[in-house]
Amino acid sequence: MTRMFAILFTLLTLTIHPAATSAQDTPTSHRDSIRALLAQYDRDARFGKLREAIDTITTMESGKDISYAFLDLSIADGPPKNIVIAYMYAGYFASNNGEIDEGLAMSFKGLEVTDSLLNTSTPDSISLLNTKSTLLMNISSFLSSANDFDGSFEYIQQAQEVAEQTENYDNLIDIYYNIAIAYIEQELYESAIAYFKKDIDASLKLGRTNTSEQELTIQSLHIKNALKRHDTTAALSLIDQCNGNKGEIQKICDANGISNYCISMISSNIEAIELAPAHRRQYLQHCDDYLQILRKTIDSTNAKLLEKLAYNPYYASYLAVSGQPDKAWQLLKDTSNFIDKDGYEMALYEYYKAKKDYKNAYDCFWNIYSNKFKNHSLETAIHYEKSESRTAYEKRIHALQSKAHDRDQDFAEKKIISTIVSLGSLVLLTIGIAIIIASLHYLRMRNRHNVQLKQSTDKLIMANEELNLQHEEILCQTDEIQHQSSIIKAQRDDLGSTNQELMNSINIARDIQTAVMVTSEKLCEAVGENFIYWQPLNVVSGDFYWCAKIGRQSYLAVADCTGHGVPGALLSMYGISMLNDIVRRKAQSNAAEILESLKAAFIKSFAFDDEQYFLDGMDVALVIINRDSMTIDYAGAKRPLIIVRDGTLYEYKPDKISIGHNPMRKNETFTDHNIAIQNGDMVYAFSDGISDQFGHEDGITKFGSRQLQNILAEMSFFDLPAQKKIIESSVDNWRIGAFLAGLTEIKAPQLDDQLLIGIRI
Repeated sequence: MTRMFAILFTLLTLTIHPAATSAQDTPTSHRDSIRALLAQYDRDARFGKLREAIDTITTMESGKDISYAFLDLSIADGPPKNIVIAYMYAGYFASNNGEIDEGLAMSFKGLEVTDSLLNTSTPDSISLLNTKSTLLMNISSFLSSANDFDGSFEYIQQAQEVAEQTENYDNLIDIYYNIAIAYIEQELYESAIAYFKKDIDASLKLGRTNTSEQELTIQSLHIKNALKRHDTTAALSLIDQCNGNKGEIQKICDANGISNYCISMISSNIEAIELAPAHRRQYLQHCDDYLQILRKTIDSTNAKLLEKLAYNPYYASYLAVSGQPDKAWQLLKDTSNFIDKDGYEMALYEYYKAKKDYKNAYDCFWNIYSNKFKNHSLETAIHYEKSESRTAYEKRIHALQSKAHDRDQDFAEKKIISTIVSLGSLVLLTIGIAIIIASLHYLRMRNRHNVQLKQSTDKLIMANEELNLQHEEILCQTDEIQHQSSIIKAQRDDLGSTNQELMNSINIARDIQTAVMVTSEKLCEAVGENFIYWQPLNVVSGDFYWCAKIGRQSYLAVADCTGHGVPGALLSMYGISMLNDIVRRKAQSNAAEILESLKAAFIKSFAFDDEQYFLDGMDVALVIINRDSMTIDYAGAKRPLIIVRDGTLYEYKPDKISIGHNPMRKNETFTDHNIAIQNGDMVYAFSDGISDQFGHEDGITKFGSRQLQNILAEMSFFDLPAQKKIIESSVDNWRIGAFLAGLTEIKAPQLDDQLLIGIRI
């Protein structure tokens, strides 16, 4: 490195904490130092040194400072082409430092200057077009980072057009590859294959003869395309062909390329086990071979994250398919925070299927394929869920039908002739009898008809007279009916208006209650990472939660008021108001003292006699979290507290006292629990709505506290959105159990408000 660069990088390190500037002024003074150093050179040498410095930077922050200094000098004293390159560098380093919008702004400015230079017919148009294609590629990458995938695809296509115009194969290799990946994400496999072939052609034109990664990827895409078309024969043939070419994998130079191909082939062989169960052992061996190659690649690169993202989920799938679901489940639990969603869902699907839990297996399969196989995902899921049992059933039926056919064939041939003769005789006899009966019936009916005709004529005359009288009565009744109808219509309109006003009032009450109860984001500010499962029985709820943060202490209450709907909601609003008032006045109180104050305020507010019972009230679990001392102060009025640590559940029992007036328990006090906590602990508080829900296959079994505790212990390893989804699906499946079993025609109704809050320490 030249002396100039030694001075330059010395400046980059020494000016991080300058004596005369603050931390906020550091980037400005840093660039000023770079400008002062570069001012020692003439213009051409200065720009050359800057370009050389950018190409040899050691950190992205250093690159950002140098590129911005380059941009300032280029704008002040530099040719237009240097300004384009300066904008390109500034955009690149800004984006890599997390400033996506700034990176896009710089890149678009560079693109604007490039287009203006190209419009002036500059002789250096080829170089400018190459720079333009690079700028368009950068913009596409930045938009993808901002999740604007449509915009990203639009600009990568523009980059392709410019690069093909100048035959810039260095850029085209990356462009073709990125477009192919975009088509794979849209499951347009034919288009992806076409662009991988273009990528191979561009590589060969640059003299890069090792195109094994692209060629093997094309083979795996042919498999995906056959599976998408449900062409089982073609899919199995392609899978067998690829399994016979494992030696080609070592020709791939990039560890990520080897990893991606092995993952694709593991998934394909698991698919093959479902499509051809007779060759199960063979495809399991191929899965094991690909896992060994993937394992060696990860070990050789020492990529621990790659192990958790690529190896573990697919190894778990292999364990489940090969009959070791418990080992698969343990591996999933150990690495659930690192596995991507699709890999986790696929391994969980194989685990449930191996345990013959088809309901949960179907749910996992739907999560994987609902956004992929858009027109036939349901058909495919049913095939995967039922294929083995249906195939065995069909084989048994076919065997029984064959035996029955052989046994009855001789007997049927012997009977057929006698049956035909007997049938002919019976038909002739039947026709003769029918003719005789029809003749006798005709004569009898004609005589009867004559008698009835005379009687009908007499009756018709009398009926006509009665009809005239009834007509007059009907006219009178019609007037009365019209009068009554107008009265009923007016009452109906009045009732509809009253009902609408009542529903409007209840909806407003719901909005008020929702506004008083904080959102999950606000709750996060008070108590940390959390999820809220809240299902009111009616529009408004008697279950409520409340939180506050005073100093370093976080307060949380989960309460269940007597009743539900409007009465319960009124008590919930009272409870929230009282808790806010008590905690403001008694911030240093422990949890038991706060509940005592809440009970006293409740009794005082409703002015009870000493011997008067009042059934309405509320059950409360109150916790005070102190993250400085890593403790929880808990007191409970009939509502427990659950803490799960490393899969072990600890239950803290509440006192059997409600917040209400009971003369028999007026001298009993609440117990205060001081609990030590650790990072990673899960804290749960809840009402009794979930445990009291009826359902299951008989429709009359309660969900129960024990089942709820088991679910909390098992799901504590998952992230919080997944835990909320598990609670929702568990309660819903419990309610519809009898309906799914065909024992009832309707789903079991929700019986009470339901509330559960989980907090990650």
